[in-house]
Amino acid sequence: LGDRVVFWADDGAHGMEPWVTDGTPGGTSLLRDINPGASRSAFGWAALLGSTLYFRAYDPEHGCELWKTDGTGPGTVLVRDVSPGPVGS
Repeated sequence: LGDRVVFWADDGAHGMEPWVTDGTPGGTSLLRDINPGASRSAFGWAALLGSTLYFRAYDPEHGCELWKTDGTGPGTVLVRDVSPGPVGS
């Protein structure tokens, strides 16, 4: 995403979640704790379309659904709850 890279990591407190970096320690941060707490949200694939990264993630309210990020915390959002409820799509 421009001069930044989105990656998934587990810091021991948030589980496997999306992070962003510009390659420096100070420029590396958690994008969003999608599945709050130590449980993971990441599910193995991502696709870049223009300046938006789409990925599958799990949260307890929606289950596994399509998410997107522009590389910012506020820009990391659920695209749509395709199959409403915690089971997911």
